[in-house]
Amino acid sequence: MGGLAAIGQLDGSVGPARPTFVRPVPEEREVGQGSGRHDAGRRRRSPLQADAGQRQTHREPEEVGQEPPGRGRDEAGAGQRHDGDRGLVRKGRSPGPPDQCQPGLQHRPQPVDGLAGSVGRRIRQPLARWVYDSRHRPGDHQLSRLRRPGHDHRPDRPLVLVAPSLLSADFSRLGEEVAALEQAGADWVHFDVMDGHFVPPITIGPRTVEHCRRYAKLPFDIHLMIENPERTIEAFRDAGANTLSVHVEATRHIHRVLDSIRQAGLRPGVCLNPGSPLDLVEPVLKDADLLVMMCVNPGWGGQKFIDGSLERIKAARSLRDRLNPKLDIEIDGGVNAQTGRQSIASGATVLVAGSFVFTHPQGKQAAIQELR
Repeated sequence: MGGLAAIGQLDGSVGPARPTFVRPVPEEREVGQGSGRHDAGRRRRSPLQADAGQRQTHREPEEVGQEPPGRGRDEAGAGQRHDGDRGLVRKGRSPGPPDQCQPGLQHRPQPVDGLAGSVGRRIRQPLARWVYDSRHRPGDHQLSRLRRPGHDHRPDRPLVLVAPSLLSADFSRLGEEVAALEQAGADWVHFDVMDGHFVPPITIGPRTVEHCRRYAKLPFDIHLMIENPERTIEAFRDAGANTLSVHVEATRHIHRVLDSIRQAGLRPGVCLNPGSPLDLVEPVLKDADLLVMMCVNPGWGGQKFIDGSLERIKAARSLRDRLNPKLDIEIDGGVNAQTGRQSIASGATVLVAGSFVFTHPQGKQAAIQELR
């Protein structure tokens, strides 16, 4: 009767005074069961709810640590922040610490459209490309290589990277050209460095690369067509390079040069002229991250794709699969929409295109999309 009288006084039918109720003491829980806010079981109804005939249904939480609708108001500590909540493992998420980027690389999390009301919330998206973080030395990381089917290929990465060559750009506004390539969707920016000795023309040096670094965060792919390339490794590293490729024909100590590039924190690449046999690079493919196959004679842009280059690319792919499956094969020279597709089918993973990108009638973005 005491319980009925109390209920009657709550709705005003019995007695003018409003009694004060003492909350029932909850049952003791086992160690590790939780504080009640994050337990995954049903909560017992209080005697007040049972006597009043009120029914309160509880859904099983879909995730550990997720409270059902309506929970929290009548519990001790409701509305307080629980720092331990962050350590919970929810369905669909992997346990452990949050994702950590490699030093020198950052991805930009983008808000997801249609999530109204999620103020201040960001959702991690698949990386479209790696970007350079100027707060770290560019050599302190190793860019992620492409993965081909059968070699841990990731579907959120393109099967081929496009690296427009600045050899066909306007050198009077080179920084703006680099920024335009980033806006157009390029994956890398390719720099052709010539010294007038290994090849007749003279182009750029580390100071130009350093200037261009202010205009884009894309990886810089440096192609050294110079003699004694080992003398410039640190200068290009400090200028903002990411990949440094040297010709096997330009040095007597290709093993030592590739090792020095890696020790500097850059990706080492080895280049091969169209008249040189693949046997020259076979001994060092395990030491390289990139094999640059020249499909024109180096020195000038706008040349025609040399016949027989596709067979050489296929042979290089066989060497890669046998010696270094993580090796990228970069095609440089004479690349357009047709030769680009043929090169990809033959085994290329990076396309360097200069005049095709900078002279395309629909602009740089259309050219890059066409190459993919």
